[in-house]
Amino acid sequence: MSRCRDWSGVGAVILAAGGSTRMGRHKGLLPWGDKPLLRYQVDVLCDLGLGDVAVVLGADVDDLSPLIVDDERVRTIWNARYASGRSSSVVISALALRAQDALMFCNVDQPVSTRLIEDLLGGASIGSDSTIAVAMQRGRRGHPILVRRPVFSELVLIEEASRGLKGVLRKDPKRVLNVPTDSPNAHLGFNTPEEYEHAIKRLRSGELEVG
Repeated sequence: MSRCRDWSGVGAVILAAGGSTRMGRHKGLLPWGDKPLLRYQVDVLCDLGLGDVAVVLGADVDDLSPLIVDDERVRTIWNARYASGRSSSVVISALALRAQDALMFCNVDQPVSTRLIEDLLGGASIGSDSTIAVAMQRGRRGHPILVRRPVFSELVLIEEASRGLKGVLRKDPKRVLNVPTDSPNAHLGFNTPEEYEHAIKRLRSGELEVG
């Protein structure tokens, strides 16, 4: 059970539209635990009792769509401009979920965990004056990133040239809350087969969190 009473005002976005060219196959299809990675991400977020969970798809949509759970909270968003970069997925999801109080952005190739999300949202609720919150582990920022409603107007204007979400994060350091977490998943991510295999070894050894 989540430690938070009500996170229904927080929408989660899984950015999964890219083509995964360096991996050689879409990262959302890779096994993680006992599930394909995209399904794993969706299940973790749904189990936490968030508001809408949006999955932004582009490349390999026919292979990925069957992995999305049939749940009224889960929305599939098609990004026809996915080849232009990740920023286009942020823009389209921010428009689609603009009724939420806050949006949490998760990349499909950065597996979250229940503890990681609970730490981020719990810490963000304490530092409620901050409009952006980001998980920090061992003194280094990681993921996910949580953005509150006052920043939505910036999200719909971002582009690759302005460094996307990173540009929003760096615009005004005073509005960013660094939320400490002990979850090793805060720095987890992979772009190549070698990085993925290394992550699998860490997962099997119990170094990483699943679920």
